Amino acid sequence: MGDGLSIKINTAVRSAKNWQRTAWFERDYRRVAAMSVAKRVSEEMGCRLGSEVGYTIRFEDCTSATLDAVKFSEYFYEAPIFTIPGRTFPVEILYTREPETDYLDAAHITVMQIHLTEPPGDILVFLTGQEEIDTSCEVLYERMKSLGPNVPELIILPVYGALPSEMQTRIFEPAPAGSRKVVIATNIAETSLTIDGIYYVVDPGFVKQKIYNPKSGMDSLVVTPISQAQAKQRAGRAGRTGPGKCYRLYTERAYR
Repeated sequence: MGDGLSIKINTAVRSAKNWQRTAWFERDYRRVAAMSVAKRVSEEMGCRLGSEVGYTIRFEDCTSATLDAVKFSEYFYEAPIFTIPGRTFPVEILYTREPETDYLDAAHITVMQIHLTEPPGDILVFLTGQEEIDTSCEVLYERMKSLGPNVPELIILPVYGALPSEMQTRIFEPAPAGSRKVVIATNIAETSLTIDGIYYVVDPGFVKQKIYNPKSGMDSLVVTPISQAQAKQRAGRAGRTGPGKCYRLYTERAYR
């Protein structure tokens, strides 16, 4: 449906008797078309876009567990806020005293310390990508192997986008009695996945993001520090099924 016909139909509906009681919906397969038609019709009606006339498209709804909702709503013309409460448990936040020179090695050491000294509960580790995750799985496997058979089993499970789906679903299976699982994931586990049984989170504080380079005119993936909102989201993963701990492998000053 082109803009001309779309606008004519909307005008006809508005001109009809009792049009104020009519709710008119139009579907368009193109986002740009939906936006332009709504803008044009609102201009003809002399109303603000989003009041009598509006549109909705994919990716425009904003959901967040850490967003400053009031400030966001005020900026977007008093957009409505829907609050969906969830059950969370307290999470103890632990920082390092000094900055870590090798956050990957620090993550391995932290996982082993948790497994050998902390009460039962699974571990979630956040890393930046497939290479780091695969390396960490190998390192942890070798360290567990060197400790011998008398140490409780540590089930090591990677999660990243390129992993086959049947391997990804293993993270949702409970660990056998007497063992513990460690899930090593990218930031996909911040919000997209909820894994039952996670009581410990290891957060090195980095993420791989797409950054535009104006000199080369190309995008590239760069390892950068996470935001405070991401840090809160990661810590919250430890408080889903009971009180937990989040080991931030950076100083409190770096967080602030």
